[in-house]
Amino acid sequence: MIILSFTACTSGRHEINKEWLGYPVDFKSIQEVVNTYHMFNAEGDKVGSMIFGTFFEDGQLVSRDTSQFDDGSVYEQAEFRFDTTNFKINSTHIDMTLANRRIITNLNMEGQSVKGEAKVITSDTTRTIPIDQNFDYDIVRSELYMLLQTLSIGEGDTLRFSALVPSSLGLAEATLTYDSRDSILTEMGVFDCDIIVLNTDGNMPSNKIWISRESPRQIVNFEVPSASLVIQLVAQRSSIE
Repeated sequence: MIILSFTACTSGRHEINKEWLGYPVDFKSIQEVVNTYHMFNAEGDKVGSMIFGTFFEDGQLVSRDTSQFDDGSVYEQAEFRFDTTNFKINSTHIDMTLANRRIITNLNMEGQSVKGEAKVITSDTTRTIPIDQNFDYDIVRSELYMLLQTLSIGEGDTLRFSALVPSSLGLAEATLTYDSRDSILTEMGVFDCDIIVLNTDGNMPSNKIWISRESPRQIVNFEVPSASLVIQLVAQRSSIE
């Protein structure tokens, strides 16, 4: 289940044959776009938004995420860099502001080694925590949202893996399972989707994820049952304008 390789077919880049979670990937499904998602609560009210942009830079797949709740309780900016040669995330930056503190985490990954620091800032103090640990993990959590649409998961398929969760520096045991096929209406139109279920041990949220079947595939909707949230694609633009 360790990441091995993929096929990249994007302007100015040579093809690379690899696998992710033991499955060949279709790298044509990676788009250099900025997707805007809205978050809705159980009553269907908008409670937040997420902007997730992806682009290629110097042999890396880069994703940038800005997430926020409309009530101001959480504001997060993050960047994840995935090395397309070694086929593994090599750096993570997360800057999260909560009601009473700000946490800035910078991590560099090499093999199973994770090094960096976490800075915790309150109104009174700033504390820096050095990080130098080894973890036995298959993927980093953010890889799911960077690469899941590249997989062809079918009925009866279950992928098991251990995910590193950078915000907590913990491990989550998880599975991805094909659930069903469904059409979903969004502000961008109707999408025919495969539904994939992410089940975890509670150390990161479980999700139900709608991935469009039409190429290039993309995540158009997902549910977070533990938070009673639905997160849905509402707009898209190029990230290389």
